[in-house]
Amino acid sequence: MIAIYPGAEIEREPDPGPAPSLPPDVLEVVYAYLRAVGETDLAAGQAFIEAVARDPEQLRGLYEDVVKMGLADWPDDQATEPDSGIEITAQAVCARCAHWTPDRINPPGGLGHCTIAAPASKRPGSLWPWPDAEIHCTRFQEITPC
Repeated sequence: MIAIYPGAEIEREPDPGPAPSLPPDVLEVVYAYLRAVGETDLAAGQAFIEAVARDPEQLRGLYEDVVKMGLADWPDDQATEPDSGIEITAQAVCARCAHWTPDRINPPGGLGHCTIAAPASKRPGSLWPWPDAEIHCTRFQEITPC
């Protein structure tokens, strides 16, 4: 290495230690994000995972991004509840929800609309009028028969 100043000494920065391990559920979120943005380079993906593992602020930003993208949902009303090991999000079919409105042009076959814009409605597979299009939604309200 050539220095501009004769006799200057350059000390090499120590290599950072290994990044802390991320829990499996956090890794699932990171992998989902990487797939959604189309990242296929393994070295770039590993560098991203290590950066997220080292920096809690970057991890918080990642959580915000995956919610905006509709890949995950952390509803505020459930964030403080203790983990009971029981599934707390309702298995739902949008077409049977009080918040769902069918498509005006093609009601039996077109995507509907969620009137409250529930985060689950942004996920692929939601808002279809079919009875077997099951999703997990915390804001599901069964239509009450008249």
